[in-house]
Amino acid sequence: MIDYGINADWPPKRLVPVYDKMAEWSVWWAGDREHLASYYGGGFYGDLSNALYRPRPAQLAGGVVGWWARWWWGQPVKPNQQSPNLHMPLAADIAVGSADLLFGEELAIETPGLSTAQRERLDKILDANSLHARLLEAAEAGAALGGTYLRIVQDAEVDNGDPIITVVPADCAIPTFRWGRFQSVQFWHVLPTDGNAVWRHVEEYRLGVVEHALFEGSDTQLGVRRELTALPETRGVAAMVDASSSIPMPGMNAFYVPNMLPNRLWNVAPDLGRSDFNQAEPLFDALDEAWTSLMRDVRLGKARLIVPESSLIPTTPGKPMLADIDQEVFTGLNIPPNAGKAFEEFQPEIRAEQHLSVIGELVRNTIERCGYSAATFGLNSEGGAQTAAEVRSRERRSLSTREKKTRYWTERLEALIDQVAVLAGIGDAQTKVTFPAAVAPSPLELANVAQALKNAEAASTRERVRVVHPDWDDEQLDEEVEAIESATKVEDPTTVADRAVQRLQAGAVQPEQQVTPEPEQQPPATART
Repeated sequence: MIDYGINADWPPKRLVPVYDKMAEWSVWWAGDREHLASYYGGGFYGDLSNALYRPRPAQLAGGVVGWWARWWWGQPVKPNQQSPNLHMPLAADIAVGSADLLFGEELAIETPGLSTAQRERLDKILDANSLHARLLEAAEAGAALGGTYLRIVQDAEVDNGDPIITVVPADCAIPTFRWGRFQSVQFWHVLPTDGNAVWRHVEEYRLGVVEHALFEGSDTQLGVRRELTALPETRGVAAMVDASSSIPMPGMNAFYVPNMLPNRLWNVAPDLGRSDFNQAEPLFDALDEAWTSLMRDVRLGKARLIVPESSLIPTTPGKPMLADIDQEVFTGLNIPPNAGKAFEEFQPEIRAEQHLSVIGELVRNTIERCGYSAATFGLNSEGGAQTAAEVRSRERRSLSTREKKTRYWTERLEALIDQVAVLAGIGDAQTKVTFPAAVAPSPLELANVAQALKNAEAASTRERVRVVHPDWDDEQLDEEVEAIESATKVEDPTTVADRAVQRLQAGAVQPEQQVTPEPEQQPPATART
């Protein structure tokens, strides 16, 4: 039962540090300069749709500069002036790269509990959900916010009532864990209204039921519970719920996937995952400062001419005079002979090499701080073809991070697909999910491994075929083993002889005629004298 009491704080006070940190990760992920300046500059921050957009404390207190004001993005901007700071979207690139490592290739999904017809039906539902695209979306959000939620909904007016898989970001969910086990979650979002009141639609997913509630409150308070029919956005839900505003559902229809555990930041929610950006925020800030400094050098490094005032062209009254740099003929100027050049060029040096060196180091350090190898993002890459072993050596840190994340994803994905099959009335799928190899070895490398196993007599023909073709099923393996054994089989010599005799008896082969050699003629005897 969803019950927070009257005028309850929203979000709950114990989770305020969690959502504050998620808001910081979110502004780096979004990469919007105004949001960055607002978050670190003491303005407003957060997601308007989730009503977490609230003022931060002032940065200046008692003449002491606040912590955030020491950040590059925390420097105050003068009134009526746009922030000159530039942003390099490295945080977004890291989140995208994390998702690509996990779901850049198709998953191997096996459903041994289903018949062929049932499997085809389930595949059609997963294809209609664009499962792999949804997983890319969820993995990117999870890398940025520390975790992500996968939710299954059903609507009789959409896809004929088939299960629909949706992604819910972690900053608009309140989960409940027990002994480290995910028990329930409340998803919430703000509904658009014309008045000053804030209306929130809350959905609680727990085992066997989904409960819906509508609240009218303020930015910081949940407010009073209202009927679902109070707003047009929830009237469709009101037609589906029972007297307790609930919809009975078999099993659990929401799943939480942590990005990485343990979370070092807070004890109030130890089961929530940590972001890839954790402890990398100062590096993001320093990178933007270096990038802004480089572009400032470029802007100030434009060539300028210092000219005598008499060479300027007058404009309208009250406006500054201008110099026509394209003018080819000038009238005489009243300049003393020892005054030097009439026109003097001024162009500051652009410290590109120094800036790029600093930026490169910051990028590499930031990527490694987030748990990845710089080579994964195209840095320190070597030209020419490389073997899978060489690639794994260069990207070992990224592959290690990927391996850790797949352990969290595998169990949740199997449960998700099993639940889709149950809700669709297909049956118990007994799903098994296998992630493809991040770096696939070449056919030559696989052949060398198979040859080494054969020479060492350490594997059967079937296992050697499986090494070369890891994606084949049992039927394909059996066919290949039979073909290999047939091609390399040596017949018994007695069997070959018996078959030859049978062919002779059948007249297939005529024996060669025996030819009696003529007697060798002796030379004539020589008469004796």
